[in-house]
Amino acid sequence: MADGINFDEQKERYISVINEVIKIMEDMARAVPLNYSDKKIYPLRDLCLGYLLICKSNVEAALRLFENNLGDQINYINRNMFEMVVTLLYINDDNNKKDERVSRYFEYNTAILNYRTKESVLKYHDTLSKKISEELNKKINQKYKDFEEKYFKKKGSKKPNKHSWSGMNMSKMIESLSNQSDKEKLLKHYNIVITMNNAFLHPTIAYMRSAFSAFYEHKTNHNILMLQAMTVLHLAGYIIDIFLSQFQKGRPAFQARIEAVGNKFIQLESELNNV
Repeated sequence: MADGINFDEQKERYISVINEVIKIMEDMARAVPLNYSDKKIYPLRDLCLGYLLICKSNVEAALRLFENNLGDQINYINRNMFEMVVTLLYINDDNNKKDERVSRYFEYNTAILNYRTKESVLKYHDTLSKKISEELNKKINQKYKDFEEKYFKKKGSKKPNKHSWSGMNMSKMIESLSNQSDKEKLLKHYNIVITMNNAFLHPTIAYMRSAFSAFYEHKTNHNILMLQAMTVLHLAGYIIDIFLSQFQKGRPAFQARIEAVGNKFIQLESELNNV
């Protein structure tokens, strides 16, 4: 580390920042049923609330990994966070298509994902396959056909992409964004998150060397550890901002708290960049 920078002290300050962000997300989620009736939770709000809760759990998990110097494993969380961010920004990118896109997201999860799960069970799991009745099988197949009819039965269209709710991979979703600033930021994150995720999601030589170093030499790359944890909070910031755009009651107070913790985060990030 650079002169004057004590990693243990810096780490404790960062843990404090993470805990503040977790507390803000908890308070935001608890405020929803107090400020909004069920009738006011339309699909996009439902998605934003669900993603906020997943985000909170992800940040909590990243904190535990960070505390134990397990930065490599934070990659998996960053990959999940990044996908949520891309999904939310893509849905919100076009006001004229927002309702259609969020409907497609939910329909994909009930039609395509259920169909994929059912097909896997029937092919590979004898015990579970017995629990799928003929009636349930027909119901799942019909929802799949309905989704196909609604979104893909157009001239020149392909069959549903079973691995993407939007029919595009993440890089194409990012490229389609009209907000140039969001596009540029996400492409930078994409190059970092996806590249590093591929290096550690699979049993690569880089992952092996990192594991050897951590176990036998008790070495931790502090800069990489901090970078992984900071990426989690960068991505959490997108999810929090989009959540507050949909749940505006109490927003000024939450934004003030976010700004205060954000200033601490910027200071830590500046110190890391100067190392």
